[in-house]
Order: sequence, then C-alpha cells, then structure tokens
Amino acid sequence: MKKCLSLILSIVLLSLASCSDNDDTVWLSYKETKIANFKMYVGSENGGVEVNTANIDPKRYFRYELNSIDERLKDASCSFSGNKITDNFGDLYSSAKYKITDNKIYILEQNKYGETYWAFYAFGHPDGFKRLTHYGYQYQTKENVYTLTFLHFDYYEELETININDAIEVSYDFDSLDEMTSITDTIVFCTIESYFR
Repeated sequence: MKKCLSLILSIVLLSLASCSDNDDTVWLSYKETKIANFKMYVGSENGGVEVNTANIDPKRYFRYELNSIDERLKDASCSFSGNKITDNFGDLYSSAKYKITDNKIYILEQNKYGETYWAFYAFGHPDGFKRLTHYGYQYQTKENVYTLTFLHFDYYEELETININDAIEVSYDFDSLDEMTSITDTIVFCTIESYFR
C-alpha cells in the first residue's frame, strides 16, 4: 500500500512539474496604493508659492481618491502569457497583445473605426508594474466667491510625475502662478501609484 501511494504521489508531482515547464504565464495581483509627488501652491501678493508639504498629510486632500482606487483594485489580478496580457478587475475582464518600450507597457487597442494602436498601460514589466493616476484640485476666491475645481490630467498618463506647469495647464482659472494673488488661492496635486506584483 505504501509503495502504491508513493507511486501515485510521484506521478502527480511529475505531471505537475511537466505542466509548469510548458506554462510561461506570470501571475500578478494588486498589492498596494500610495500617494507620491504631493505638492501644494498657495496665493500671495506676489503670486503662487510652493508650500513645504513634509508635515501635511496628503490624505487630507486625496483620501476619497486613494480609497476609491484601493477598493476598485483590491481583488484585481493580471497575467502575462506569451505576448498577451489579461486583466481581471472585478467585473471587468479583458485580454490584449502587449509590448514593452522604455520600461513602459503598451497594449494593442482598437478605436471606433477599427484602427489599431498601442495604448499606454503601465510602467514596468511582466514581473511587476505600477499604474499611475494624477489628481489635483484648485481653490479660488474671486469676488468673494470661493470655488473648488477638480483638475483633469487625462492626457498625462505616460508621465511618472506632474509638476505645477502641468497643473496650471489644466487649470480653469489660473493661467500662471502670478494670477494666484489671494491667500486662499490654492492648487494641490499628487500622483497615486498602484502596484501589482
């Protein structure tokens, strides 16, 4: 009986080993999200100036975004097999060809006209990558009216970091730091990094 169990166990282990030799699939799962590149600029008589954010918790401004991404990705996974990447983001499941150029992963997509193109996906390689999302807000007081506006960085996904010039470019109310003359004028922005390993 002991010899029979040993033989069965050996056969099972050999078959598992032979299966894994033929499978080049790399499996990754979502690990963590963190805030990077947190910056703040406030108005003054001479225009906007950068604030030292070392003692400011960025979650004070970006808690919702951080929690939203973390919740959306908590069960996310991804696999690379051959030249294909397969995503599993909860309800969303997709598969596409991929390529890597300069430490950036691109996937082959198709537009509404049926034309294919390489779309940016993430920074990294099949053994681990990070997806980035840039967020920002501007606060402005004009004629005693205080407004809060979300800054849209939709076309900045291939940048690992953004700076004040990028924030000014997407700003609705400020064309330059010189225009931030009220002490309540504020621009805050950051990059939220989501890691898969």
